[in-house]
Amino acid sequence: MALPLGFEGAKGLADKIQPLVQFPTLMRVVLPGALATVLIYPFTSLRTDLLSAAFTDIWRELLLVVVAIFLIGALISALSGKIYKIFEGRLLWSQFLFDWLQAFQASRVRALTKSAEKAKTEKRTLRYDEIWARLRMYPLDEKGNPYASHPTLLGNILAAYEAYPETRYGMDSVFYWPRLWLELDKDKKTEIDGAWSVADGFLHLSAAGFLGGMLWIITALINLASGFLLHLPLGTGKLSALGGLILILFGYLIYRLSLTFHRRNGETFKATFDLYRDKINAMTRLGPTEITTWKGTWSYLQYLSVYCMECHKYFPANLEQCSSCSYPASDSLEQLKREGVESKDP
Repeated sequence: MALPLGFEGAKGLADKIQPLVQFPTLMRVVLPGALATVLIYPFTSLRTDLLSAAFTDIWRELLLVVVAIFLIGALISALSGKIYKIFEGRLLWSQFLFDWLQAFQASRVRALTKSAEKAKTEKRTLRYDEIWARLRMYPLDEKGNPYASHPTLLGNILAAYEAYPETRYGMDSVFYWPRLWLELDKDKKTEIDGAWSVADGFLHLSAAGFLGGMLWIITALINLASGFLLHLPLGTGKLSALGGLILILFGYLIYRLSLTFHRRNGETFKATFDLYRDKINAMTRLGPTEITTWKGTWSYLQYLSVYCMECHKYFPANLEQCSSCSYPASDSLEQLKREGVESKDP
């Protein structure tokens, strides 16, 4: 990694800071928190007399800004799941808006499909590949044709790669992904999480831009309409409204930029199932008596009790036979051992 500003003397400082502010933390927490703090700061007064005895005004302000960045950034990161749902069209969307934009996405898929067929007929290979690169942002139906399942591009991109394990291997991604993730080595997890944090960070920045822009516009409109002397971020209502529009445009551009990284994350997600699903093959080696085997092992190790394979009751391990049905303890233990081995056979 290149040193900041190219100064060799900064290496020691960078090595000390890196464990505290790693790249995923920078993308998911620090940058969105910094943007949100900048957008909220004009509406607040961070000056306080509580720290006046220990800090000058400048350092007191700086300390409070740093604390605000991390607290707001942590809040944004904690709400990441909700943010994704909003951008996918799954939360806070009216049914009318959902249906209208989904229909728009569906018409876009039809237009792209028609253009792809035309390019194929005309043997325009490059054009055909370019169109399908865009169609691959959408999930596939049972016939392998792309379709729009969500009203936003992000929703369709996520749906496309989350459905991949199910359509290719019959594996439910929601169920199997956490188990597959636990089987990956630490370096691979770090690499994947670092790459995914870029997409998360851009989406968090986009959300901050949208919310900040709406806050600035609403404040400006209230001030212009009612004449209230509100604390406006840019001094006047018109400038604040214009600044809000620019922030919303910024949020949209960052959202569009994030789609490239979400698509890349989707390819990583699919490749992980392709290459590493064998790591959880042990889950498929199930036998009809596995529940009994695990219960018997648990009772013996935890309570030194034997699970009777005849009457399915427990009895102390120091007895030679079941206290309820007189079935030999050695036979129960041997049967549990044998069925445990059989359940592990591929």
